[in-house]
Amino acid sequence: MRYQYCPQCGTKLTTKTAGDDGEVPFCASCGKYRFDSFASCVIVLTYNEYDEIVLCRQNYLSDRYTSVTSGYIAPGETAEEAAVREVREELGIDLESLEYAGTVWFDKGDMLMHAFVGFAHKCELKLSKEIDSAQWVPYKEAPDTMFPDRPGNALYTAYRKYLEIRGFDGKRESPDPAFQPQTDMALSRLTYEEAVRTIPPGRYRHMKGGEYEVIGIARHSETEAPMVVYKALYGDGGIWCRPAGMWNERVIRNGIPCRRFYRLDRIERVEKYERLFNDAATAPDPEKLRLLDAYYTSGEWLEDYEADENGELPPELKRGVLSQDALYDLLESASEATTHPDP
Repeated sequence: MRYQYCPQCGTKLTTKTAGDDGEVPFCASCGKYRFDSFASCVIVLTYNEYDEIVLCRQNYLSDRYTSVTSGYIAPGETAEEAAVREVREELGIDLESLEYAGTVWFDKGDMLMHAFVGFAHKCELKLSKEIDSAQWVPYKEAPDTMFPDRPGNALYTAYRKYLEIRGFDGKRESPDPAFQPQTDMALSRLTYEEAVRTIPPGRYRHMKGGEYEVIGIARHSETEAPMVVYKALYGDGGIWCRPAGMWNERVIRNGIPCRRFYRLDRIERVEKYERLFNDAATAPDPEKLRLLDAYYTSGEWLEDYEADENGELPPELKRGVLSQDALYDLLESASEATTHPDP
């Protein structure tokens, strides 16, 4: 959508140069550029352990072709959260894993489509009023009724990603009902060297709360796939092994995308400085401010900030201290108070 009038105050827009973007609609009253806007949507292909795909029919779109779950991203919502929500709302399914497939510009609808592939065990579908009918369909039969593969059809972006995830390259003719979602591809993608680099020895917390110690990375005797060898830090301290590709993968828990395991030392460090941050914000203390300043300038803060940006901290972890503006403002105000104390 190209604005002619300011969406905030209604003033007719002029144009003004905005760096490399050239002439851009501009509101002289608000002093703001009004860049062209467009809708952002998600489209989610959901499959099960039998390699069946949920195909939906919405008669207002077509009484001939089928598609998959889709919907708009709500303000304040990530694309991943929207994908999980739409599948739950339209199909009554809670996804167990989610993988990004890419973006496609849908010119007819003037929207950017974010394509995903989600996994859930086969279950009864509970359809919303938006869906006229839906069913689990064998993946090979799905293209028979899907909307045609044309430019702008993000459905096929998701479908091709599904084929890649499942490893369907013409060599495999039948699905494996006993498969674990994403495991096969994760094993093939993650090398031993990558596993050693990304899964260092140390303590980790499982998404469900259990704590473990990674002993090291081993190689499977038959396939040479990297395996994580780890020990439970509770109960009888049993020793386990798990494909390294599964260790770092993102799964769905309580409707929220998260990692399967998180480094415990990083969680404890953020928790420590979060307590200092909250205490110093309530009642400034020179020693606590000194520790916060040392954290902010040592490189540890940047490491934790980047880990948070990469989804390496659990969603429920309080992390106000990782807000650069909030921490900087606290340290700056404390410095000014010390330099210019109230008379």
